Amino acid sequence: MILVWEGSFAVYHQYEACVPSNCGNGPNISFPFYVPGLQESYCGYPGFQLNCSKDGHPLLSLPENDYVVEAIFYANSSFRVYDAAAPSPLSADSSCPRIRNTTLPTDGFVYAGNLTGLHLLSNCPDNLPGTLEDVKVLCDNKEDKNNWILAIYDEDLRLKDALGNCARNVIAPVEAHGDNQSGTLAEVLGRGFMLNWTASDYSLQIM
Repeated sequence: MILVWEGSFAVYHQYEACVPSNCGNGPNISFPFYVPGLQESYCGYPGFQLNCSKDGHPLLSLPENDYVVEAIFYANSSFRVYDAAAPSPLSADSSCPRIRNTTLPTDGFVYAGNLTGLHLLSNCPDNLPGTLEDVKVLCDNKEDKNNWILAIYDEDLRLKDALGNCARNVIAPVEAHGDNQSGTLAEVLGRGFMLNWTASDYSLQIM
C-alpha cells in the first residue's frame, strides 16, 4: 500500500499556480506581483496586481493612470514603468498625450532615482510671451497650429510664466539626468521612470 500525504497535493497545486508568468511581452512576473487569470491572488502582495494589455504588456493600474511595466528588477525591488497613454515614439501619431497627474498609493510604491516633473500645460491663450514659443508642442499630424500644449520642466525659469498663462497643468514624472530630457515629447515620456516597491521582504510561504 502506498500512502500519500494529502497536503503534498495542496503544496504542488500552490507551487504550480505561482510559477513566473508572462503577458506575452515584457518581463516575467512573480512575487510580489501577480496576474489574475494566470496566477492566484495569494501568489502576490495585496495591491501588486498587474493586468495584461490587449497587446500583451503588463499594466500597473494606479489612481488616474495605467502604466506599462517595462522591466522588473527583483534583486533590488525596483521596476521601470511608462504611462500607457503616452504616444509611442515609433508611431506616426503625434497626438498630445491624454495623461493625468500621477498619484502613488500611500504605501507599496515610492519613486526611485533622480526625477523631475515635466509640466504639460493646456488651455493657454494664443498671445503667449515670446519666451514660451520654443516649448510649444503641436498635437497632431495636420500641422494645426491652434492645437498645441506647452511642455516645460520643473527647473525651467519660464515655468512661472507658463503657469500664469495656462489653465490646465498635468505633471508627468520623468528622469532628470543625462540625455533623458532630450528628444521628442513621445520619446521623453516613453523612457518612463523607476519605482521601488516597499512590500515586506518575505518569500511566498507554501504550507
